[in-house]
Parts: sequence; structure tokens; C-alpha cells
Amino acid sequence: MVAWLGAVKVVQQDAADNVGFGIQDVWRILVVQRYTALIVAAFVMGASIVYNVMATRVYRATAVVQLSIMAGQEVKSEKVVDLDQYNRWNRDMFTLTQLEVIYSRALREEVLARYVAAGYGDDPIASSADALRGVMHVQGREATELLDVAVEHTDPERAAVLANLIAEVYRELNLDALRDSAREAKQWIGDQLLEYEKRIDLTTKEMAAYQREHGLADVDQVSTTLSARMLALNTALAEVATERALLGSQLSAHEQLYRRGLYAELARDIDSPLVVALTDEYARAVTAHARLAARYGEKHPERMYAEAELKRIETELKKEVEEAMRGERARLEVLDANATRISTEIDGGNEESLQRQQVGSGYQQLKLELERSVAFYRSLSQRNDELDLQARTQLNNVRVIDAATVPGGPISPNIPYNMAISLVVALAGGIAAAFLREFVDDRVSSPLEIATWLRVPYLGHVPRIEGENAGQGALYTWRNPNSTAAEAIRSIRTLLELDPGRGPLRRILVTSAITAEGKTGTSVRLSVAFARLGRRVLLVDADLRRPTVHRLFEIERAPGLSEVFGGTPIVDAIVPSAVPNVHVLPAGTWVEGATEVLASERMLEILDLVQQDYDLIVIDSPPSMMIADAAILSRGVDGVVFVVREHTASRRAIQEALRSLQKVGATVLGVVLNAVDVDRRGSSYAYYRAYGYGYYKESEEDHQNDAAK
Repeated sequence: MVAWLGAVKVVQQDAADNVGFGIQDVWRILVVQRYTALIVAAFVMGASIVYNVMATRVYRATAVVQLSIMAGQEVKSEKVVDLDQYNRWNRDMFTLTQLEVIYSRALREEVLARYVAAGYGDDPIASSADALRGVMHVQGREATELLDVAVEHTDPERAAVLANLIAEVYRELNLDALRDSAREAKQWIGDQLLEYEKRIDLTTKEMAAYQREHGLADVDQVSTTLSARMLALNTALAEVATERALLGSQLSAHEQLYRRGLYAELARDIDSPLVVALTDEYARAVTAHARLAARYGEKHPERMYAEAELKRIETELKKEVEEAMRGERARLEVLDANATRISTEIDGGNEESLQRQQVGSGYQQLKLELERSVAFYRSLSQRNDELDLQARTQLNNVRVIDAATVPGGPISPNIPYNMAISLVVALAGGIAAAFLREFVDDRVSSPLEIATWLRVPYLGHVPRIEGENAGQGALYTWRNPNSTAAEAIRSIRTLLELDPGRGPLRRILVTSAITAEGKTGTSVRLSVAFARLGRRVLLVDADLRRPTVHRLFEIERAPGLSEVFGGTPIVDAIVPSAVPNVHVLPAGTWVEGATEVLASERMLEILDLVQQDYDLIVIDSPPSMMIADAAILSRGVDGVVFVVREHTASRRAIQEALRSLQKVGATVLGVVLNAVDVDRRGSSYAYYRAYGYGYYKESEEDHQNDAAK
């Protein structure tokens, strides 16, 4: 209330400051439309309260999982594919990959199978892997190896069960993945061992049969030098064969990963600077894509570009992996060539041995074949033992740190957060509604709007006269000098009379934008107010089209201003009124070309002539927006009082009317807000009435009643 009165005072003191729309104008609009803003804000807050009360409670259970980059082993052994080294290089990519593994459909389906088996088949989430995906929230803790596996559910107990199942299934599947490469390589080497066992057995039998057939007792003494050479060749061939077996095992494991489409995991074991660079670039692309996917939709340009970039890098990585695998195949071919070459040399040695030792050549060949098979078998057996040890001792690098517990309270709705957001929305919505209503309903209804939108001084407001007093019309303030309406007119008179920036007023023009705004009544009341100061006032009815002053004073319409233009002496047209010191020059009879008549020099001569006998001339003119009479008459007066009826004329109409006056150089003294419903205004006009105008009594009877008290 105090702020409203302060704003009204600012309007009266500073409304003439014709500056741009500023923060003070915003405040004025909010004050005018405060009820609209409060209603909208209250509605938003009420809706928020209802939502918070009625919303379904959602609970979150979280299991904490440690994801170690190094997979533990009790016994160190050379791995077929060293995933740990690759993961150390690409920590972020490794973490993001594991997040996708947790979200994978295979894992979700396994979780749901165990969930149903545990007796939760009635849960709607159990019917769809997609439904489970919607309640899962997995994210890594920054700068740690910990993952938070969270599930949101309307049942706190089931949220904890699902979170623990996801963590457990992920732990088991991760261990299986770690052991897969060792198992596959071990299976291939096992097949090779069986084959070489057969070869050794067959060769041994052939050697025995050969000895019996040729009667050979001891062939070891034959050609010691040749034997040493052949031994060296066989050793070299065994080493080549071992290296070929290892390379073949590695290539087989790589081809397994390639057929499964695991190019990123295959790249981890390939020692190539370009592949390392591409995997680093791929990790960054995956991170960028995940960040954009969380922020934008599928059709967003940035996300589409990130997806295209990810596909491009993956294609290049696949290409380089394929190139590396072709290199491994080439190396395998080289080893085969070396083996062929060594075999050729061995064959040459055998031929030499045959030439030197005709008798023991066949036996020596069988012996060399046996030694080669035994050496190769020994190498494969050693590698098989290592792989078996690796498969048996491989420890899981996923560990459940904290199992999910039944949450004690819901996470949704977040009542403090919702209420805070609702408060912000309520304030913003209230302000928006206030401005919307202000701009939609542009009828002037308060002093604040006059200062904010019209940019002219505000002189005051005149209360609406209702009930039995309404019949007294414009002369109500004369018959009831102690009324609030009379005091309002006296306040306006004071502002007009005591303006320090202007000299004494001798001629005042009263007009409005449209009809029925009370300009004639204001003219009469101003005339009465100035007459009470002892001034001789002449009220001129210049509204030649629709004159009403003569009716208010109950005098004849003619002779009047029209007859004075026709030659009638002005003293014969001026009529004394019932109000002391107030004389009236009625409009007279209708004349053609009223605008031209008022625009003639004769009108100025008439005003100059009557000015000699009167202290103040008040001219009631037609509405300024409809016809040009007011603009024409404004040239011969000291200032214009503009009357605006509450909730009648639009701001645009009033602005156009004021602009038409200002274009001809008229001095707008200010605006009077007429027919104000002070009771409806509540904390604004009613306060002003109670503590301002309430000091004055409506009648002499009121004074007598006070004296009796």
C-alpha cells in the first residue's frame, strides 16, 4: 500500500519527464496489474503443491562397482590378447565401453530372467528389457574406478533387488569375457597337440620297423658332423614351427575377434603407432558422442556429425586392423617359407647323408622327423600349460564394493526443488500475465498508466458520483463543496495554478480523445473551483456540434458563440450562471463549417475581447481525436487539460489525440482521470479517499453530527 502511494506521488511529481520506457515503468505496470500477477502466481504454486502431493513416489537404489583396468592374475603369463595394456592407454574409452556393456540387451535379459526367477514376475518391468533400460542409471565417478549402478522404482525393495542383480550379472559376464581369448587359444593348441602326438607315435613305429627291416643296430656313429648340422637345422625348424604356432594362435584369436566385429578390442593387442593413434581418437569420439547424445536429440546436427565422425574413425580403425592382420598373415607366410627353406636344407642334408651312409639314411630321416615332432610338441605343450594356467588363474576386474540397500526415502518428487522451481515459474508467469493483460487491455485505468504510456503530467483524478448525487451532474462540486469530488477538483486546480515552470493561466482548453469522457463536466467543475478563489471565470462552450453546457446550467442555448460570429454583441450572448463569479458563453445555434469558424481570426478576437473582463477563460471543446476543433482552439490558449475517463478510451486513441495537439504546438497541462471508482481500487484510490479526501465532509449535516459527538 505504501509502495502504491509512493508510486502515485512519483507520477504526480515526475510524470512530465518524457523519457524512454525504463525499469520504473515496469514497476508501475506490475503495481497496476498486481492482482493478475498474484492470481497467476497463486495458481502456479497451488498446482505445484497438488502435484507434489499427488505425484507417485520414486525410489533409487544404488550398487557401487569397482572396475579395475588391470585384470588380476595369481600367476603371470603371456596373454594371447593383452587387453590390460590397451585399457591403460584408453581409460575413458574403456569406461564408456563398459557402460555400454552394462546397458546391453543381453545383460538386461539375463537380469530379468533372474528377477522373474526370484519371484518378481508380477512387476511390469519384468516383461520388457526396454522397460528395465528406462529405470537404469549407470555412471562413473570422476577420477575413480567406481561405477554407480542405480535403479529407480516405485517399490524401494524391488529397486534394491534390480540394482544388485545388474551388478552381479555384469560381474559374471565380465569374467567370462576375460577368459574367452585364453580358452579359444587353448582349444586350438590342444587340437594341434593331438595331431603331433599321432605323428610322434607313427614316426616311432616307423623307426622301429625300419631298424628291424634293415638290421640296423646303431646308426648314431654315422657322420657325426652331418648329424650335428642336421640337429642345428632341426632345432631351427622347431623354433620356426614354434614361432609359427604362436603366431597362428595369435592370428586365430584375432580372427575370432574380427569375426565377432570387436575391432576396438582387437586393436588393443596390435602393436602399431597408427592403430594406437586411431584408438585414442576413437575414444575421444565415443566420449564426445556420448556427451552430445545426452544433450541433443537424434536429428540434431552436432549429434549427427559426431555419429558420422565416430563411424569414420571406426572404419579407419577397422581398415588398419585388417591391414595389421594381413601383416600377421604375411609374417606367417614368411615363417612357412622359412620352414620350407629349412626343410629343404634338411632334405639336402638327408640326401648327403644318404650318399654318405647308404645304410642308415632311412633311419636318420625318421629320427629327424621324430625329433622335429617332439620339439614342436614340447613347445606347444609348454604354451598349452601357460594358457591353462592363465584361464584358471584369471581374476575378475569387476568387484561389487557396496551392494544396494533398500532406500529410506523417495528421490521424486523432490519437493524443495519443485517448490523452488515453482516459485520461479510463478513469479515469471505472474509478471508475464501482468504484462500480457496490460498490453491486451490498453484502456487507461490508473495514474501509473498515464505516466508510463501517455508521457504527460498527471493532474489528478475525479471520483465517480453515484447514487442520489449522480443527478446533480457537473454542479455537484458546487452544491457539495466538502465532498471528495470537490476536493479532487481543488487539487487539480492547485497543480494548474502553482506550476513553477509556467506563468498564470488566463485561458484553459478542456478536451478529451473521444466522447463521453466527461470533458464538459470537468470544464464546469474547474470553472467552479477557480470561481471559489474569487476569480471571474468565463466558461465558453466551443463544442458547436454537440453543445451541453447550457443544459447543465439550465440556460438558453442561444444567443451564443455562433451568434457572436454572426454579429450579435458579445455582452448579449454571455449569461451569468447560478454559480457566483461564473459566466457562460453558450454554443448558440448550429452553423455550417464549425471548424472553419473556430479557425478564423474572429475567434481569437473574441477571446481577446472577453479576456479584459475575466480572470480566466475555460473553453469546452469537442473531442480532439475525432475532429480538429480542439487542435485549432489550442493555438489561442495557455494550455490544454486532457480528460480521460477510467476504463473508456484506449491508450492508442489517447496517444493519437495528444499527438495531434502536440503537432500544432499545444501545451498539454496534464491529464485528469475522470469517473474513478475509488471503492473498487481497494488499496490505492480507496486509501487516498479515506486518508485524504476523508478529511472533508459530504454535507453540513456531517459537521453537526461530529459536533454532537
